[in-house]
Order: sequence, then structure tokens, then C-alpha cells
Amino acid sequence: MVRSRTSLGLIGLLATAVVVMGTGSAAHAAKNGPAATSKCANVVSAQDLARGNAASTAVADAAADATVAQVKAQNDPYTGARPARDAAHDARKLADASNGNPHSCAAVTGGMVANAVTPNATSGSGYAYISWMYHYGQDTSSWCGEATVEEISSTTPGASRLAIPQSEIAGWLGNGRNDGTSVDQMVSALNHYVGVPDFGWNFYSMVWMDDNPTSAQRSAFLADLQIDVDNYNAPVSGNAYEVVGGPHLVGHPNQLIFHHFAIGGWNTNTAKVWYTDSATTVWSSVPAYSWYSTNTVETILGGRGYVW
Repeated sequence: MVRSRTSLGLIGLLATAVVVMGTGSAAHAAKNGPAATSKCANVVSAQDLARGNAASTAVADAAADATVAQVKAQNDPYTGARPARDAAHDARKLADASNGNPHSCAAVTGGMVANAVTPNATSGSGYAYISWMYHYGQDTSSWCGEATVEEISSTTPGASRLAIPQSEIAGWLGNGRNDGTSVDQMVSALNHYVGVPDFGWNFYSMVWMDDNPTSAQRSAFLADLQIDVDNYNAPVSGNAYEVVGGPHLVGHPNQLIFHHFAIGGWNTNTAKVWYTDSATTVWSSVPAYSWYSTNTVETILGGRGYVW
């Protein structure tokens, strides 16, 4: 599905997180993901677990970030309100963090599973990641939101379902026209399919970031990711806003792109985060999993943000 900048302006209020593809893209409907077995039993290859996990060489460039932010402001189809963080949501999540996810992998699987997945996120000094994080290719060029909900639901221990058909999620959201998934829709879907079943309340809330994220916003993103991964075994949903000439997720073309993706790990030793990208079925250059510069991911989230 190809959308010009003009058409983006027309649909901006309906589709604030659409993968915008060029004429050379190769989207297809084939599902590219693991067969559903049980929670925490997904086997991620050693190569995918380690892909890109050398120390980041990315250097913060204030001038470049300011230029990217200006381009984002000029091209953003979304003109809605960008509310402040939900203080009540944050307070409850922080208060519950000491209790963690009531459905640990050990409780769900009855102990260590055959592929030696640990009962909780794999962690050590300066890092943690959800080693069983599921990946699914998106079924249409604009169903990155649906695929991300499917990935987070399959990954998070608890009553949330494995391998929810993306068509079901799209139907629940009313996205039968392939319009993409808005910010509000993403929060609603994650709470419906994951938050309430696994935690008993609306566990997810959107955190907006400036076009050029502030130092405080960048620090908050990493802190929030650490809370969800370390305490809840739950990925964070990133909302990428990529512009021509700016940084892109691994394998994405140099185009204007809006894209949801699941982030399930962090490493302050290498200054990287670990994520899975459903766009493997959109562009063959996209790997299923990547470790990528934390600072670069934060810049990519600028103008949108993340759901945690």
C-alpha cells in the first residue's frame, strides 16, 4: 500500500501509525512466526538473541536531532492532543512492580521449559531481556499494530492469548480498511488483549515524546522499559516515526514511515535495546530481532513515543 504525503495528511486523524511503503516494497500475507505452543516456550535463535549486541557506536548529535525534529514537525499528519503522562497509571505500575507479574513463566509452564528459558527475563549487571519474546510478521502492509499486539500478548506470561489472529485484532479495532492503528487504538487493544487478562487492570498507557526528545524523556523511556521487562516480563510497544534523511529501524528504507514494534530488552553496557519487528513481511531487509542504539531508538520514537 503506497500513500503519498498528501494522502497522509487526509488520513492523519484516523491512521497515526501506518507503515508507508514505496513502490519497491514486497508486502505479503504469509505469517512469519513461531507455531503457538505455550507461554515462554518460544525458542529465539542464538543469532537473533545476539544480533547487533556489540557496544553501540552511535554518538548523540544535537544538530542532527534538531534537523530530524524539524522534518517531523513539517510532515506530521497527526494534529491531535499530546497529553501529559498519566500520573495515576504510573503510580500504580510503580507500586505493583515489586510484586511483578503474577504469572511468571515458571508458574505458567510448570518449571523450566525444554529450551532453557528462565522463569523471568534473562538479566545481569547492566542488562535484561525477555529471551522468549515472540515475533510475527504482519499480515498486511499496515497491520504493524495488530502484529505488535499479537507479539506482546504471546510474550507476556498470563491469560493473554498466544498467536491471536491479526484479522481478529483488526476487526476488534475496526481496521478492516487497512488504515493502520492509531495511538488510542493501540492502547485500547493492548489493555483489552493483554493488560486486563494478565494484570486485572488497564496496565498500558501512552507516553508521548517531543519531536526532539528531551533528556528527561529519553531517561524516562529507558526507566519504563526496565520496569516492564525486569518486573513484569512484558515488552513495551514502540511507536516509530521515521523521516527521510533521519534514523530508521534496522532494514527500513529511507522513507516516511509510521510503525509499531515490540521492545523487550535493554543493555546499558552496550547502550542498546532489543526489539522485534513485524516488518519482515514488508521488507526482506528487516531482521526479526535486533539490538539497536538506545539513543537512536529514542530519536525514532520522537514525535510519537511508546506504550508501557
